[in-house]
Amino acid sequence: MKKVCLAFSLLIFIINTLHSQTNSPKSDVILTIKGEEMIGNIQEINDSEIKFSYKGEKLLYTLKKSDIQKITFGSGRIEVFNLPKVAVTENNSVNTAASEAHNKIAILPFGLVIDNRGGSEDMIYKIQNDCYDIMSKKSVTMQYQDPRTTNAILLQKEITRENFRAYSMEELCHILGVEFIIQGDVTINKGAQIASTSSNTTIKGKPVDPKKGVWAAPGQNAVFRPTGNAKVSTTQTSTLTQKYQTSVTMTIFDEHGSKIFSREHQSFWPDQNAYKSTLEFLAKKTPIYAR
Repeated sequence: MKKVCLAFSLLIFIINTLHSQTNSPKSDVILTIKGEEMIGNIQEINDSEIKFSYKGEKLLYTLKKSDIQKITFGSGRIEVFNLPKVAVTENNSVNTAASEAHNKIAILPFGLVIDNRGGSEDMIYKIQNDCYDIMSKKSVTMQYQDPRTTNAILLQKEITRENFRAYSMEELCHILGVEFIIQGDVTINKGAQIASTSSNTTIKGKPVDPKKGVWAAPGQNAVFRPTGNAKVSTTQTSTLTQKYQTSVTMTIFDEHGSKIFSREHQSFWPDQNAYKSTLEFLAKKTPIYAR
């Protein structure tokens, strides 16, 4: 009986431990100018300092903002404070590659599928440029690489849609000279066709005095005599409006190839250009979009 109670108590302890680990919030990660990572919890941020405690500890540390490069919060949001210090080689030559890539973002050409078929190159590059326009409006500390520059570098390196998957995101960041890469896919499918009918009434005649016994067609302001040369004709026009279903996926990778954001959203709007409003919606959800 004692063995059964002991085993039951041990099982309860394991379940509680796993539950607390599953529901525990993610830690914040501070990256210093020197490249050191500090994992714990941000308690307070003011104009010049940050209050921080290491994971599993209660002791509070005060850090200067001037010593911090960026913070990756447990929520996934990234806040950048300073550029990293430039490394110096043994020959005292400055290695500027890291500093030049810092806070720099490249947007890759989007994948595009329309009615289960690949979209045209013109449309692919248009979506890439639309994404650039939306994201760069709220760049603040971030610098977005012009899509023409991105595409030129990929072309020079002979990186195409056919061999794109042969490269890791870390390799692409290095090739493009950026810290972050945005990759996306747009899927557009035809939905239902909505029929609508409109009518137009035409009246030929002369206006008369309303007091002399008159007649007027519905919806017309002018008053007409129904005799003589007064003629009424009504035409109806039916049109079909094509509705579309649009889905957009946006993913962001950092220079280490880690996925820092990924989300798919189904557009509410039924027109063919609904991907634009969907891109804007997703952009506002990313950790690199300034609100």
